[in-house]
Amino acid sequence: MGQEIEKKFLVDGDGWRGQGASTRISQGFFHTWRGHTVRVRCFGDKGYVTFKTRRAFSRKEFEYQVPLDEAIEMLHTMCDQPLVEKTRHEAKIGQYDWTIDEFHGVNTGLILAEVELKSADEQPTLPHWIGRDVTGVPSYYNDYLASNPFITWCRDGSCNGTCGMVHPPGGEQRGNNEEAPPTDLAQALALMKALHKPSTDS
Repeated sequence: MGQEIEKKFLVDGDGWRGQGASTRISQGFFHTWRGHTVRVRCFGDKGYVTFKTRRAFSRKEFEYQVPLDEAIEMLHTMCDQPLVEKTRHEAKIGQYDWTIDEFHGVNTGLILAEVELKSADEQPTLPHWIGRDVTGVPSYYNDYLASNPFITWCRDGSCNGTCGMVHPPGGEQRGNNEEAPPTDLAQALALMKALHKPSTDS
């Protein structure tokens, strides 16, 4: 059993690029109960099934490696669609290891940074490219994005709920630096399925 203590932020700018390794990730969810989730993930050439307690600054995590071909089959036959597709970039800032998730497909335009901490009391120095702290905000967690893709989020809060698009909890809107996603949902879904070929690079 692992104890996950991490903070999550929006990313402002491109200053994080080119600082470490990058890995393609495909993941999906096939059960959520009282905020707890079961996740299937292809991380490079490895497959995992992970059980997580509800979203929070600190939560428990149980992760098990499974054969890659079984993870791929679970993603396409058991998990809700669309899958969450992203590239994870690594950056070493001082004594802390940061991960920056650049989302693709129906979540194109969203970039999130996370830093894992050893204790809840730690206060790491934030890089200049770090934006708003969204730790604990439900709409920025992968299980939420799986059922409410970024492409469906409202782009203009002035609509007061009349635009017919998803309004994430708390009224979160796009950052000024975020690229506009594809405007046709069906087209984006088809593109994401075509791109779902887990990388063999570690």
